[in-house]
Amino acid sequence: QETANGNSYCVKIAVLDIKTRMKSIWVWMGSLWMLFSFSGCSIKGMAVGVTAEIMDTGAAAFEEESDLEFAEKAITGNLKVLEGLLKNSPNHKTLLVLLSRSYGGYTFAFLEDRYDEWRFQNPDKGEEYKRRAGRFYLRGKEFAMRHLREENPDFREVETKDLGAFERSLQGFD
Repeated sequence: QETANGNSYCVKIAVLDIKTRMKSIWVWMGSLWMLFSFSGCSIKGMAVGVTAEIMDTGAAAFEEESDLEFAEKAITGNLKVLEGLLKNSPNHKTLLVLLSRSYGGYTFAFLEDRYDEWRFQNPDKGEEYKRRAGRFYLRGKEFAMRHLREENPDFREVETKDLGAFERSLQGFD
């Protein structure tokens, strides 16, 4: 049937086109849901992975920063963001490496300088920076060790053995 202005046919086509598009959208969303449901992936896991890769690429910005005061203030917040991401994906290799590198870099660049600055002026304050540096180095080391254990299951067996066995186990790493 035709309307007074002759647009009945056009309206039917437009409605059919909208229905087809909506059906396509629902099929697409259902496919995504099935992909995530059956593949073992989660949106959170994917978000952590993408964010980790972005932060890994962006780590160069910290390493290239010439304003040390700015870098020091920025890195501490990023360390906690990385740890928060790691809580959501405890064995994420990129995050473990980033945390190890970042704790080591932060400690070497800033805490050791504070220790050197204060150890003669105020030995107690200098010792506090020394203890803090030790704790942060250990934290970075533990992230590195977790990565090594995750990367090579045989690493657990040799990490407490003699130095030669330990060094041989490291040869399989990139």
